[in-house]
Amino acid sequence: MKTIPSARLIHLSLLLLVSTMTQGAVLHGTITDKEKNPIPGVSLFIRELRTGTISNNEGNYEITLPAGTYHLTFQSLGMRSQDHTISITEEETAELNIELESVHFKIDEVKVYSGGEDPAYAMMRKAISLAPYYLRQAKRYDANVYLKGSLQVKKVPRLLRKNMDIRVNDSKIEVGPIYTIESMNEITFVAPDTFRHTVISSQSNFQNNMDENSPIGYINSSFYSPENENYISPLSPQAMRHYKYRYEGYIKEGNIIVNKIKVIPRRKSQQLFSGDLYLVDGLWNIYSVDFNLTTFFGDIHFKQVYAPLNKEIWLPVNQLFEINAAIMGLAADAQYVAAVEYTHIEKDEKLTVPPLIENLKNVDSEQEQETPTLSKTEQKIAKIIEKEDLNNRDMMRLAALTEKKAKEHKKEKPVMEIKGSYDISIRKDSLKRDSLYWQTVRPIPLTAIEAEALSKHANRPEAATDSSIADTIKQKSRFSKTRKAIMSGTEFPKDGDAKFSYKGLFNLSAIGFNAVDGWKYHQEIKFSWKQDSLHTLQIEAKGGYAFNRKSFFGNISIQQNYAPLNRGLLTLTAATGSRSYKRERDVAPLLNMASSLLFKENYLRLYNDDFVALQNEIDITNGLRFTVGASYHDFSPLNNSTNFSFFKQNNDYHPNTIINKNDNNQFFEAQNAFITKVSLAYTPLYYYRIEKGRKEMLQSDYPTFHVSAEHATGWFDTDNDYLLLEAGAFKESDLMMRPALSWNVNIGKFVRNEQVHFSRFRHFAGSQIPVVFGDPARQLMLKDSYLTSTNNWYMRGNVTYSSPWLLLKRLPLLSQTIWNENIHLSYLNSDVTPHYLQTGYSISRIFMLINAGIYAGFSNGEYTNWGLRISIDL
Repeated sequence: MKTIPSARLIHLSLLLLVSTMTQGAVLHGTITDKEKNPIPGVSLFIRELRTGTISNNEGNYEITLPAGTYHLTFQSLGMRSQDHTISITEEETAELNIELESVHFKIDEVKVYSGGEDPAYAMMRKAISLAPYYLRQAKRYDANVYLKGSLQVKKVPRLLRKNMDIRVNDSKIEVGPIYTIESMNEITFVAPDTFRHTVISSQSNFQNNMDENSPIGYINSSFYSPENENYISPLSPQAMRHYKYRYEGYIKEGNIIVNKIKVIPRRKSQQLFSGDLYLVDGLWNIYSVDFNLTTFFGDIHFKQVYAPLNKEIWLPVNQLFEINAAIMGLAADAQYVAAVEYTHIEKDEKLTVPPLIENLKNVDSEQEQETPTLSKTEQKIAKIIEKEDLNNRDMMRLAALTEKKAKEHKKEKPVMEIKGSYDISIRKDSLKRDSLYWQTVRPIPLTAIEAEALSKHANRPEAATDSSIADTIKQKSRFSKTRKAIMSGTEFPKDGDAKFSYKGLFNLSAIGFNAVDGWKYHQEIKFSWKQDSLHTLQIEAKGGYAFNRKSFFGNISIQQNYAPLNRGLLTLTAATGSRSYKRERDVAPLLNMASSLLFKENYLRLYNDDFVALQNEIDITNGLRFTVGASYHDFSPLNNSTNFSFFKQNNDYHPNTIINKNDNNQFFEAQNAFITKVSLAYTPLYYYRIEKGRKEMLQSDYPTFHVSAEHATGWFDTDNDYLLLEAGAFKESDLMMRPALSWNVNIGKFVRNEQVHFSRFRHFAGSQIPVVFGDPARQLMLKDSYLTSTNNWYMRGNVTYSSPWLLLKRLPLLSQTIWNENIHLSYLNSDVTPHYLQTGYSISRIFMLINAGIYAGFSNGEYTNWGLRISIDL
């Protein structure tokens, strides 16, 4: 399935978006059980139109159809499906009420007990091995999709209710009322992952902005896909490790047999589903799913109903998603339903039908087809399929061979460009639709509560015709927006190629403190000019005042992108003010501020740097990036200017000096430097995507290799004189729901170091502070910030093994978390830090961004120290 961060699921449930349907007669009715109780979520599929709808929470359905004769299928999980044929004429209102009866799945006792293994496993092996085929069956399709969503906040803690608004797209959400949004959309899919989404119309009873955060990703997703960061599909190649399966019987639906399989997670986990999977016997494709997922913020219920299109391609026609959220005293229910009409479908004719189902497949053409010559991979697949029963090993090998077969043409002629994208556009008149329009196109009727909510919105006070009332509202709104813009920041104008943004007077990030500057405050502005669809000029400026040091500081950065297909970027930067000696590898200013004010611990060591720098980056060829830059610096030392803190006011801060094994005053004295730097980074077989005319790098199975040279000369009568050469390689693996290995190796040497300011030493990330920002894998968590810095030579390496189920995650109390477990190994060898080894074990993805670990250090093979560290990776 397409990745969607779980923390945004409630928000996305509100932004429901999709296309016009042909006008005609209205077919409607109510679906009940034998006791006349309405049944919500019943799927109605219309064979001739390749479309469907779904009954609402009151059991009602409604759909507009052109005149004609139609074959209808009513289907609900746990109920016996019904087929009906109906003929309707133009502008006729037809009513068809349906009564469904519960169905009991039959169990073949011979199947259940033969071999001692539950028959569900044999079925699932076949389904998993065929998943890559069903994922790629459709080469292209066009679809009209109706989406309807609702949200109801049921509980908000009293403290939050008084002090915080719950907002979605600037609209205040209150406890109690139902918030509803519906939309008509057009979707075009081109394999493997290109989507074009056009919002035709939408309406809601809150202010909604249509953007790329649309939950249409659910409609575009597939349980056949093995790739998803947030959960593991029961049909993924690794599913047998995570799920148990139980056969619960079969029913006959028309001319097919549907098997019901209970999906049971092997452990409690936020990545594992539970529920029922229905498979078509013989074809082993999805008939429908009814899954539940328990996350840290609540429960999610998934329902999908599939139907055969073009006789042999099964695609979802109706979908239902329900979210019952409860976190930190907040409780809310969200739901959205989708009805899909496929207007055009193209099968991938190059995709060979697997031998497992070849004798069962339906064909559109009655002409006799030639038997294709099988490749070596296809011959291996056929040999496995000849077995009557597949074991686990056969299933895994079959899945791998099917995946290999699908990629064989890419191996013959590698193409690095992945032509996949997701584009969304909104018609200008998408919000200007009246109630008559919605009654005509809406395939899923509104419930009484939803209709009332949208009706109230249509008659809201903002639409008042009294000009005096409207003017008063506009004046209040203008004053409120102006005040908010000054205090909290704003961006203007809303539309246009040139935009200014302002962070606001009361921006907490504008306030800072350290022992050198004392209290400091700054303001930020940004200007962006979109020169055309491919080129943008950005200017960012920050200016402020350090009150205790009584000095102004600031910086300005100008960026111009050019050569968009080669990612060309030109940057000019100028700045003045205090700066950390270790630059980006030091303690975060926010953490240093907290430790200074609360514990009288000032970890940062600062100097004054007035500089101007020019840098150019560009891809010489795909995967080969060239960077060149030059800068002029005027360095000067600084001292503490304040002894203020909230506590320990009688204690003194540590002096703003550095103790290093290369301690020499010349490294810290006032001096200047003219520095040039050139670097090359190469990633073999680097896949990319062209997104709106710009090149976007994606991923590679190979590491990135890099070399660089940094040179300070005596040009412009400057003091620094050195030459640093470096080389290295790294590979970062995506931390998804499977084990991953990441590593990094670097070597460097100052082949000339006549005069080197301490800020230009080679520094290594690390700190004795117990909380740090950044990736813990790249930090020496137990070393002092400055003791490892060198102006001579170094060798540095680290490796991290990450797994979602290593040790602690196997415990029942922790198995339901989305954490990853990591083993770290870091090594540093230099003239000042000989043979230092750090080992560690950590848990990451705590609240999605916190890493907590325990580390031990060894020097020259002897144990030195250990410590607990928390890192926050933003």
